[in-house]
Amino acid sequence: MSAMSMSAGHDAGDSADSDSADGENWVGARTWQAGQDLAAAAGRGTRQMLLQTLGAEIIPRLLRSHQPAGVDLPHHIPTALSQGDIEAFVRDCIAGDPSAHEQRFAALRADGHDLPELYLDLLAPTARAIGRLWESDDCTFPEVTLAVFRLQSLVHGLNDEFCANPAHRDPQHRILLAPVPGSHHTLGFYMLAQFFRRDGWSVCSAIEADPATLVAAARADWYDIVALSISCDSEIERLQTLVHDIRGASLNPRVGIMIGGPLGLDDRLRTLLCAEAYSGDAREALRTAHGLVHERGRPN
Repeated sequence: MSAMSMSAGHDAGDSADSDSADGENWVGARTWQAGQDLAAAAGRGTRQMLLQTLGAEIIPRLLRSHQPAGVDLPHHIPTALSQGDIEAFVRDCIAGDPSAHEQRFAALRADGHDLPELYLDLLAPTARAIGRLWESDDCTFPEVTLAVFRLQSLVHGLNDEFCANPAHRDPQHRILLAPVPGSHHTLGFYMLAQFFRRDGWSVCSAIEADPATLVAAARADWYDIVALSISCDSEIERLQTLVHDIRGASLNPRVGIMIGGPLGLDDRLRTLLCAEAYSGDAREALRTAHGLVHERGRPN
């Protein structure tokens, strides 16, 4: 056999051996890769099960075990406040026991009633009921004074908690809140200011400002809304003049004017006062204010 033949035979043999080895290596690699894929899939399944267990069982248990002390969350939906609840609270506000109204208020909160509900469905009707008792001579002036003081002290004491987590608005809306100069109703005014702050508004409240001060405030700073509160018919003429002066002086030429308070205004009076809106309770006041801001933000 020639050297060329031997060489060719040798090369052919080497090539066959090499192909056989490569095939075995390829099969082995595929088998190893399949094992790796199964292991990875099993790992993913295990991780998914672990995440589900964390979310459904472990984290909720940790949250429950680390709940701050002193927080007693209700385990039921509270029943709606009734006329009986209001009447009992009125008696507590007038009673000689200085803490009776606070204890009843705390008990209602513990039963699941939140602060906005208690403000609107307990404190506001209580104030109106006390006013009616005074008008009908069923309550003395010292009793009325004490009851109103207790209500206002309660609202003042809750201010920080009520406004603790205001909504974030960009840009932040601004409102100037004031009773008509000379008015003496303040409880609803304080509560309304807190509702606006809770909703993220920048609130300038002027409880005892005279007309010139309110007009100067409207001239000096931008307000989206000026909300004025009126309590009796005798204030209408003063309010009419005040609204006219504020609108003429306002830094915001499209300022919204809202009129509210114990005196219910009909359409004729709203037209007379040139007020774009009238609000009832605090929730309606917020809806009205947002509507006015949205309306005035639209291009012509």
